[in-house]
Amino acid sequence: MPDLALIGLMLAAGAVNGWTSLGFAMVAAAGFALAVDAKTAVLLLAVTTPFISSMQILKHRRAAPGWRRIVPLAAGGLAGVPVGAVLLGVLDANIIALLIGIMAVLFVVSSLGGRGLRIPPRAEPITGPAAGLMAGIANGTLGVSGPVLGSYLLAIGISPAAFGFSISLLFFAMGLVRLVSLAALEQLSLSLVVQGLALLPPALIGQQVGFRLQRLVAPAHARQGALVLVGIAGISLIARGLHIP
Repeated sequence: MPDLALIGLMLAAGAVNGWTSLGFAMVAAAGFALAVDAKTAVLLLAVTTPFISSMQILKHRRAAPGWRRIVPLAAGGLAGVPVGAVLLGVLDANIIALLIGIMAVLFVVSSLGGRGLRIPPRAEPITGPAAGLMAGIANGTLGVSGPVLGSYLLAIGISPAAFGFSISLLFFAMGLVRLVSLAALEQLSLSLVVQGLALLPPALIGQQVGFRLQRLVAPAHARQGALVLVGIAGISLIARGLHIP
């Protein structure tokens, strides 16, 4: 059974996700990688993430008509996930910790940076698959693709209503491909699957709490707090990966 620290992390990550539609994998991955082996953290989250994303898809289903615009991005992402899954089996745990830390810091920087670059619609058939491939490799290797996907969706100017549905659909699809890829590569043991499923209830409970908090407090406040925590965890993981005491 998972320990109390992991349960608490799942509650917190679920609450942030329910409140802001983002951040579950990033908050959980950064926290898990500090609590357990970085590779184990990625494998545990591979079991839980599709379930969390599916709840966001249901919540934002009214924005479903806009999904066709993300097809190029999804195509690149689904192609990149198996590549990332192979890399997960090759890379050292400290390197994975370092990479998760870098992604965490990039997530914070991109979130604080506003919309940034804008990509015109005519460029999307080219930029979409390229960004998706990067996100897919990151998803397969680190379990984290939000910094790439979120930044790209903002850059193409997708509407706020469609953002939550689109990014959740991408997380869900890539999460399923990651599960199949890891299982095919025999990286997921039965004990890890059981432990990941045992961590699902607190994550779902936290997510439901986050959904209800949306009515009381602006999601921006939860996001600011999450960014601070993710930033601290990211710096700690970078230090671990570089063997800095």
